[in-house]
Amino acid sequence: MKIHLNFGTEVFSLEILFRVAGRFKVWQTIKVGTNKYLSDLKEAIYRDNISCPITHNKELFESKSFILSGKEEDIDLARVTVSELGFKRGTPYQKICKRALRYGLELCPHEVGPRLRIQYENQQKHERLLIAMAPIITDVEMKEPGVVHARHTIFSLINGNYGPWLTEVIGAPDIFYASNTIFIFKITPKSKKTA
Repeated sequence: MKIHLNFGTEVFSLEILFRVAGRFKVWQTIKVGTNKYLSDLKEAIYRDNISCPITHNKELFESKSFILSGKEEDIDLARVTVSELGFKRGTPYQKICKRALRYGLELCPHEVGPRLRIQYENQQKHERLLIAMAPIITDVEMKEPGVVHARHTIFSLINGNYGPWLTEVIGAPDIFYASNTIFIFKITPKSKKTA
């Protein structure tokens, strides 16, 4: 039997409360900071034969808001659904990130998306993972001459019919994500589940 607690408009199961209070399990550990230039990171993706349509998007990979990690380090990652953060009916991206930060998780460095795509070789068929990160902002020219729109992008990892893909989804603050959407967050020492 599941017991649910109601805090205003948000409903939490005891399972969720124990999960966030008792730390998050490390799902994957990856190394970042091994490339000095974004071009090297793109090259690594091509070497691993990964379908990556966004590597053709010059604006994305050369955006000033795309920041490479400045030092080599291992990063622990957690695999968390929107529902596990307490949003049973889904919620906008901004609220997802705020809730995760409150639980001791952190947003991933931009480099996590490409690096995880290279490392995560046994992804389940049709699984989609979204990288919780500060959006990479690029300017997209609209149909009207001289009109430019700022596009907020986050990485997405998919294993589709044609193999593993690294692609992008919109990461604007008000974009709604369903309760079963899976996000990848960085685990901090205080949020890590101990054995």
